[in-house]
Amino acid sequence: MSLLAPLPRSAAILFALLLAAAGTACSDSGGSSDVSYSLPDTGGADQSTNFTPPDSNGATDTSSATDNQGSEIVIFDSGSDGQEDSQVSDLQDDLGAPDTVVPITSCASHCGVYLESNDCHCHESCLGDGSCCSDFVAVCACKNDANCDDANDCTTDTCKSSGYCFQQPMKSCCLDDSACSGGDTCHTPKCISGTCTLQPMDCDDGIACTQDYCDAGTCQHKTAAAQCLIDGLCQKAGDQDPVSGGCATCDPAKSQSAWTAKAGMCAVGGDCVKSGVAKSPSALCAICDPTKSTTDWSVKSGSCLIDGACYSSGQANPGSDCQVCNATTSATAWSGKSGTCAIAGVCYKAGDVDPTSTCRKCDPTKSTSAWSVTTGYCFIDGVCAASGAKEASSGGCKVCDTKTPSAWTVKPAGTTCSAGSSCITGAKCDAAGSCSGTKAANCCVTDDDCTGDPSLSPEPCQFKGCDKITTKCILKQLPGCCTTGVCCDAGAMTYKEVGTPCNTMVVDWQYKCDADQGLKRPIYYGCTGTDASKCSSSVPGYGDWVTSLKCSMGDICVDNGTGSLSCKTP
Repeated sequence: MSLLAPLPRSAAILFALLLAAAGTACSDSGGSSDVSYSLPDTGGADQSTNFTPPDSNGATDTSSATDNQGSEIVIFDSGSDGQEDSQVSDLQDDLGAPDTVVPITSCASHCGVYLESNDCHCHESCLGDGSCCSDFVAVCACKNDANCDDANDCTTDTCKSSGYCFQQPMKSCCLDDSACSGGDTCHTPKCISGTCTLQPMDCDDGIACTQDYCDAGTCQHKTAAAQCLIDGLCQKAGDQDPVSGGCATCDPAKSQSAWTAKAGMCAVGGDCVKSGVAKSPSALCAICDPTKSTTDWSVKSGSCLIDGACYSSGQANPGSDCQVCNATTSATAWSGKSGTCAIAGVCYKAGDVDPTSTCRKCDPTKSTSAWSVTTGYCFIDGVCAASGAKEASSGGCKVCDTKTPSAWTVKPAGTTCSAGSSCITGAKCDAAGSCSGTKAANCCVTDDDCTGDPSLSPEPCQFKGCDKITTKCILKQLPGCCTTGVCCDAGAMTYKEVGTPCNTMVVDWQYKCDADQGLKRPIYYGCTGTDASKCSSSVPGYGDWVTSLKCSMGDICVDNGTGSLSCKTP
């Protein structure tokens, strides 16, 4: 670039003066050397300076450049012997003017002269005043547009006539996702290759026979027409169930999620059975009845199939006099005989009371196979409650209503209730049956209410807690924690282990033999493990074993069982 090439002495002096003036023009009023330029219109006009490098014929060239104050700078180049052209070429080579595309590695990957978002934006007339990044000349010099590719889809990259790259931003072009708007519960706005695009939610379930789409933010998977999706596998219409013996097929018109049995057939246990065929000679009452089930055996009307055996209606259970086959009640289990209850294999007469609960009795009019709740009571979670009784922890929001005797009845939301503490005022029931209200100031219900009380300063082994009787915050003792006492491990602030000796007074001795010698150890009062300051005579603590008897060679120690040891010849 001839602006930077060596010049004849007279021209060089003039250039230096002009360049200094241009440098001053590039500085802002605050003294900053960084120059800011307005973003040009993207209509395609060359926004670089009007500087033109000298031509190659060596003729004197007059070039002009416009500084940021609008003043025209005129630069003369004698060019009489053509050496300057050679020097310009050499300097451009020295500056790294590329012959091929090179990656942009500085100035935040941009060289745009007027691109305001660049960390480094330079004007040719300011290159000499130190306001640009040091490698702008080397990085941004170019010979053609290909040298200026900044890999940014949102800029137009051109090599200007000044010999430097210019990246001009495109209008309505996004740089990242934050620049994109719109979208809905099924689409996310994304910036892709400089264009805002609505990306649909990925609902692909990996199953070939489903049509996957998003509906109101939820993925839907619709099985394609003429196909079935059974147990996670795609089946075409007419495909047979491999374990039904050819009795069941994929019939999308009837079901797209299960096998459909052929008309008049049952698919049971991998076999295809015709209507009316019995399960076995020993279970003639179990037949294929497609009107009841196409995938299991059905029990003939008027019969019971219990534990694999058939019984006729009214036939008694061989193991219980009060149990009979009552096909109307149950075709697969024993029913209680009229006037009795058969409960857990035991016969009860009408009026017999449940031995485990006084509010239940045998009432054949209600059930012949289970206990019935006595009139005027509820039986909830194994507990009897009289009509109107309140559930203990609900504050009266849950009560026994004999219309629903097996569950608590929740009172209407807003019903006055008792929160169980004088701290709570205005207590009301909510829709879930809980009682809550407003806690009065300086009043506690639980220990947690006192954790922030500034008036209390706990000592070691103390914590801030609630006195539920007075509803005031007090200092409480941490369980198992201590700082003093004969049975306190003060360092660990815990009670000493059970049986730790707690004084030096020997209250007894323990004896034992070990080959030819007798041993004894002292017994002291010991720690209980539950108190820091008291010893217990019922919890012995032991000292170390010491030798109390040494037998002669050949003799052995014998424990006489009376608290004494002796030596004996074996």
